[in-house]
Amino acid sequence: MKILFIRHGQILANREGRWHGSTDSPLTLKGKIQARLTRRAVKNLFPTVTFVSPLQRCQKTALLATRDLNIPTEVLPGLAEMSIGEWENRKYAELNTVENLHSKFNGDLSWCPPNGESLQKVSDRSLAAFDQITDSCSAEDTILVVSHGALLAILLANLLHGDPRRWTNYFFSNCSITAGEFSDHLRIIDFNNTNHLGIFV
Repeated sequence: MKILFIRHGQILANREGRWHGSTDSPLTLKGKIQARLTRRAVKNLFPTVTFVSPLQRCQKTALLATRDLNIPTEVLPGLAEMSIGEWENRKYAELNTVENLHSKFNGDLSWCPPNGESLQKVSDRSLAAFDQITDSCSAEDTILVVSHGALLAILLANLLHGDPRRWTNYFFSNCSITAGEFSDHLRIIDFNNTNHLGIFV
């Protein structure tokens, strides 16, 4: 089966360099334009089904990217972004220089920010969601998965390396398309493609 991983369009926190995980933020105007431009690319790839995070930035991206394509969409809670609890809305730079966020996540898979999620928890739920997707689809399907930067990075780190700590190797631009094929394992064909966005990258 073919799988197209799409990160949601821009939100204000992306523009400001802030972490919005479980914070349910709407798309900016640029984010909506990105999603509409993504539809042109998606249409030519002939998707048959969409699976999407429950957060509004992903649902709106999926709606705009698949408009008029008449394909079913299923919301999967396991595709929601990693929550960092009380540290939400802080800048990435501060989280890594002051809190050593990435080092703490990777140093202890069970560690989590105050009232947030551990890398292990997000790893487990993202893999469970992926299993649910692949178990419910056939080899003839082309699947859209609309989710978030950290969640997709953790998922790919598991699927490609068997190690969620490799998540920092993968960065997804807003409304980028990462194409892969899956049978007994995932093979990436095209990573973080933003050619369809033109000046709206």
